[in-house]
Amino acid sequence: MTSTKKLFVTFVALAMGLWLSSTTATAAPFLNINFDSQNLGDPIATSFPSVPPYPITVAYGTGGFPDTPPYAGTNIVASPPGLSKAALMSTTQGGIGANYVDTQFLITNPVISFDVDINVVDVPTTGLPQATASAPDGQAFVIQAFALDSNRVWRFAVTPTGDTTGEFAMRNNTDGDLITFASYTEGEAYHLSIVSNYATNTVDVFLNGNPALTGLPFITAQPLNGGMAEFFFFQNGIEGLTNQVAVDNIVGVPEPSSLVLAGLAATALAIAGRRRRCRVGDR
Repeated sequence: MTSTKKLFVTFVALAMGLWLSSTTATAAPFLNINFDSQNLGDPIATSFPSVPPYPITVAYGTGGFPDTPPYAGTNIVASPPGLSKAALMSTTQGGIGANYVDTQFLITNPVISFDVDINVVDVPTTGLPQATASAPDGQAFVIQAFALDSNRVWRFAVTPTGDTTGEFAMRNNTDGDLITFASYTEGEAYHLSIVSNYATNTVDVFLNGNPALTGLPFITAQPLNGGMAEFFFFQNGIEGLTNQVAVDNIVGVPEPSSLVLAGLAATALAIAGRRRRCRVGDR
């Protein structure tokens, strides 16, 4: 065996060994926002202008960019079907980012997971902003993740297809279109998980615990220490039409490094075998 092959085999063995030895490791969340302690009907609690210590348990701020000011969106504690207490985001104003909820944090970790419960309560059917080839009716609701350099890592979108139905999608980072991965029905609760891997510059998406998309490239390539700065939730609106989406159990976790090592080992084996308004701007 050549010295190069020996070195390669040693690397694979080390990576697999470290992975196997750390698969039981757990990490505490840096973000853990729910609304159980808040009163129904109240505006959701925020920490603006300060960012509290970890784990962060309240949103950073709310606001909006309607086409016709003043901003009149609301974000109140409510109990939509399937969610005991949630942030009910509501707007009847037109515009991109007519209503938003922001989180703020600074986390550097090779693998960062995001979880949220979501209920698309009632959104406009057609004519929403930010239409794409695969989403001609536009995007009613969006979540974006931003790296420490303020560039986007991923974008999740809700796009309607009928009076009470629509699709969940992720941004296609090749052409800016949307890749649909599931259908939704208004008034039903869903659990969304998105895992960002900075070793491979890809994200994996899960819905209700089941794999939905794997290996989707980051919107903007990031170094291993590129980290995450915020998850930004916003609604696009049509003047005079109701847009309501509820979110709960917003969780961010720096996952154990075993996930990165597993990815590196798999890659090695494969080789062996052969800030706000700008947050809403583009699709």
